[in-house]
Amino acid sequence: MLKIKIYTWPKMFFFWPTWLISSLAAVAMLWWPEYATVIALSFLAATTLNLMILSIEFHRSVAFSILFLLIALILAVVLIEQKSPFVGHFAAWVFSQKLEASADFYFALFAAMSLNFILMFFGTRLDYWTLTPNEIVHRRGFLGGAERYTTSGVKVAKEIPDIFEYLMAGSGTLVFTIPNESTPIILYNVLSIKQVEAAIQQLIAAPKVRIDDTNARVVTYPPLENNQYA
Repeated sequence: MLKIKIYTWPKMFFFWPTWLISSLAAVAMLWWPEYATVIALSFLAATTLNLMILSIEFHRSVAFSILFLLIALILAVVLIEQKSPFVGHFAAWVFSQKLEASADFYFALFAAMSLNFILMFFGTRLDYWTLTPNEIVHRRGFLGGAERYTTSGVKVAKEIPDIFEYLMAGSGTLVFTIPNESTPIILYNVLSIKQVEAAIQQLIAAPKVRIDDTNARVVTYPPLENNQYA
């Protein structure tokens, strides 16, 4: 039977750039310890940017507004720099600070975050959604508790609430509107959202199967075309 499994991830998943950079920083400290301050500042800047992405929902309008703001700030800094070497003094002050961390610190952070990612992975395998042409099933826990909804008349919508999270992992939100249900089913942080949504639309459009007890046969709705089989 055709079937799609959908997993939703915690927001912590989008900390993977910090996880990756911590491993790179650890290796860099082993090879180039004399650049400890540069490595620490680069790590701090990347982590700060990662935290901003997690803290703010960057809708397209917000992302474009921030982009224009950054361009304006850069132009302002260039104009100020022409009259006073502000940037040079600020950079010298930043690099004069003793912002350093050992390779052991970066490795420890990488290990701690790796453990969290492993736990997240197993967590998604215990709480997920399954779609077939006939039903939507929400499965939870080891014992397999399930909630079932029909796909008859269901409407599926895809949303991209954060453009940076979409760029980082193709993440988005799926919304299932089911007839006779008071609230829609909303699945947040679904990875590869475009491919998942396309597969769902194809699955829902597949013929529905029902057992005709009177004639003891399997029928499909809508009927299959010639050369197609249920």
